[in-house]
Amino acid sequence: MIWESTDLVNWSEQRMVTVSSAYAGNTWAPEAFWDAERGEYIVYWASALYPTTDTTNRRIADSYQRTMYATTRDFVTFSEPQVWIDEKRGNGLGMIDSSIVEHEGTYYRFTKDEAYMIPRLEKSTDLRSTDWELIEEKVGYGQPNPWGGTLTAGEGPTVFKSNTEEKWYLFVDQPSYHGGQGYLPLESTDLESGEWTSVDAHLPSSPRHGTVLPITAAEEAALHAAYGDEPPAPELAVDVEVSPRCLAGKAYVAVRATHGEDVPVDVTVETPYGTRTFDDVAPGRSAYQAFPVRSTAAPAGTVTVAAAATVDGEEVSSTYESAFDALACG
Repeated sequence: MIWESTDLVNWSEQRMVTVSSAYAGNTWAPEAFWDAERGEYIVYWASALYPTTDTTNRRIADSYQRTMYATTRDFVTFSEPQVWIDEKRGNGLGMIDSSIVEHEGTYYRFTKDEAYMIPRLEKSTDLRSTDWELIEEKVGYGQPNPWGGTLTAGEGPTVFKSNTEEKWYLFVDQPSYHGGQGYLPLESTDLESGEWTSVDAHLPSSPRHGTVLPITAAEEAALHAAYGDEPPAPELAVDVEVSPRCLAGKAYVAVRATHGEDVPVDVTVETPYGTRTFDDVAPGRSAYQAFPVRSTAAPAGTVTVAAAATVDGEEVSSTYESAFDALACG
């Protein structure tokens, strides 16, 4: 999904683009990085690849996650996807959730290694190389987190340079199923060292898989003018995956909603083919339903997922929409 803005205040309507091939079973955690040398963006994400485009009886245990990339200059037209990281780390497991920073001609890439469920750090002078040099295997492992424990597993890393000093920050998402409650900030003054220490900071609990971007003073002023100094209303962290699929020649629309909160969440899934409510979905668990289309084909459509929970004594609700492509079976 893509939104566009020239001022960070006014945004275009949401639009969907397809970057993965029909051999991919998922398109996870996309991120973009400006390739100044070639004058275009490299967009990268994780996909499990399968030998055919037939989605019947696909099992993630028969594949594993590769990190893929494509290029674009306008976020409308994209090149064909290429495999960037191809390392099987177990049945259904691979390399996901990359984030990149460049410093003095060298690129540093943080990627969640699903063998350990924690980011590792690599470097290369060629952004699109498939052979990066390993710097650190378990970045930040054992560092204290803000919740009385330590970083033993995490995902969705995002790395960025300080605006004021020669220092870099790395936010690692440590959700409840990885022993945490949200983002854990780390810092380093030497990207080559692989040494990262935790920072005593207080971050919002709900953001996940985010990206930090520098903005100008004018952009900051415009944001304050538009939204004021009050913090935005809290939202629940919910990931929605919609997968049209064929089973026994019939079309189904499968929906999985996974939340990253530390409290039970009520989830309602609404599709053109029915609605189902899931009460008290436990932390780290999913609400899943395959809705029968009762036909051999399904037109493109939209799924709406509503989530509600009590967080820190406050009732919080969020609504998410996810589009899906048309499907023909047989």
